[in-house]
Amino acid sequence: MAICSLAQPADDQSPPVLDTSGQPLETGVEYYILPGITDVAGGLTLVNRNGISCPFYVGQEPLASAEPNGTSVIFTPYTSGETIIRESRDLSVQFQALTICIQSTAWRVGEEDPETGRRFIVTAGDKSYFRIDNNGGVYSFSWCPTESCPTCDRPSPPVLDTSGQPLETGVEYYILPGITDVAGGLTLVNRNGISCPFYVGQEPLASAEPNGTSVIFTPYTSGETIIRESRDLSVQFQALTICIQSTAWRVGEEDPETGRRFIVTAGDKSYFRIDNNGGVYSFSWCPTESCPTCDRPRCGSAGILIEDDKRLLALDGPAFPFVFTRA
Repeated sequence: MAICSLAQPADDQSPPVLDTSGQPLETGVEYYILPGITDVAGGLTLVNRNGISCPFYVGQEPLASAEPNGTSVIFTPYTSGETIIRESRDLSVQFQALTICIQSTAWRVGEEDPETGRRFIVTAGDKSYFRIDNNGGVYSFSWCPTESCPTCDRPSPPVLDTSGQPLETGVEYYILPGITDVAGGLTLVNRNGISCPFYVGQEPLASAEPNGTSVIFTPYTSGETIIRESRDLSVQFQALTICIQSTAWRVGEEDPETGRRFIVTAGDKSYFRIDNNGGVYSFSWCPTESCPTCDRPRCGSAGILIEDDKRLLALDGPAFPFVFTRA
């Protein structure tokens, strides 16, 4: 979805969520939520799903609609006092419209569709808190309350390997690209002739070990045996190196040219997340369980940064798709 403002908010900060004019989203300002791809449908609006007017569902306007932009919304952060809308933070969304229902027009998670098992987004009733996630310059909505319900017992779906089985802690996996003919699996990479520490990157396609180096995933929450989507976890290569240092992943230094942060090994491990992107997966860093009191971490999705023909894993760019297979 692209987000288009009705007013020009004036603020010199650079928040994670930007509208189509490059300005930060602000609470109290009305925005249209438009599709990030064209010629599909219009903006989001209130929809009468099945002839029953109340409650209204959240859906898209038809392209031929007299109001193709849909209905404007206001975003409100869960954290009181916040004025800027930030990526992957809990917020409420409310349509700015009067309806015949005399009910709230705030979004909430609704009932499950019996045929597909998918849950509708509806209005009326107690509002839910959603998140806006960055997917390489366009945005998507997700529901995974963290700030608004840190103690909620809500098991996320398991991350699946290429055979359809849930990933388990203590089991070794290869991390392979979700698109073919690009490069091999993730491994330890000597970035610039200095052996230690090793960086996380991809094997060349012509490598003798195209699958890369196997890893073990460990959930932050002790006692968990299944790796679940969008939950904090550590990643460690199962290899011995000349560095005599940990091979666990961590957020490393920033590249001075691109501003992107490398994923490296050695030192104190960082906790990452595995996010589902329509059947393939991507990594991101946005500590929640492992650091619930962190003050506005600079969250980022992990993609590939090419440097001197080496493909290195780095945050703060378009997310790169991966799949997992047992070693």
